[in-house]
Amino acid sequence: MLMTGSFALDDESLTTTLARLLPDGGFDTAFRPDATPSFLGQPAVLGLPGGGVISGPHLVDHEGARAAMLVRWQPDGQRDLSFGVTVARSPVETVISAFALQADGKILVAGDFSFIGGRPRSYLARLHADGTVDESFAPVVENLVTSIVLQADGKIILTGRFRGCAGREQRGVARLLPDGTDDPTFEASLDDYGMGITLQKDG
Repeated sequence: MLMTGSFALDDESLTTTLARLLPDGGFDTAFRPDATPSFLGQPAVLGLPGGGVISGPHLVDHEGARAAMLVRWQPDGQRDLSFGVTVARSPVETVISAFALQADGKILVAGDFSFIGGRPRSYLARLHADGTVDESFAPVVENLVTSIVLQADGKIILTGRFRGCAGREQRGVARLLPDGTDDPTFEASLDDYGMGITLQKDG
């Protein structure tokens, strides 16, 4: 289990922002993020196959300046410097509300941002495994996406504060095809907004 926040590990007084828990609730001392940078705004975290972790947004040094970034950690907590994705939203703080990992290794990122990886994307983006932006995936979402769930067939369900998604009026919940286009067979709609969603075994 991965946990974000502000807390001290059992055997030290230093405060951290990211930890991994064992099944019994104890801290996994094999995962020690090295000088974990502070989270900026609302954080999200994603566990990767093999024990790696992506988290953010973190406020870190990037090209001589401080920037909000998504960071990848190796299984032992060392920062993977080959992966660093800038995210930006002006004038408010950047928010990352959800990650989702596709079967092909691509990473869906949702939140309140207008740029990611140097590319213009609003509220939803997809990254390749190396952190570069997937240029083929660019659905237009009209407001904040709060959560993502992936179906077994690769379709993507979103909830959020949007009133339109992928070219169609949809309130609070929408489903996209794997390429990011609208799924016209999905007719759910809310009278306000959605905050979270999960998928049951029966679909």
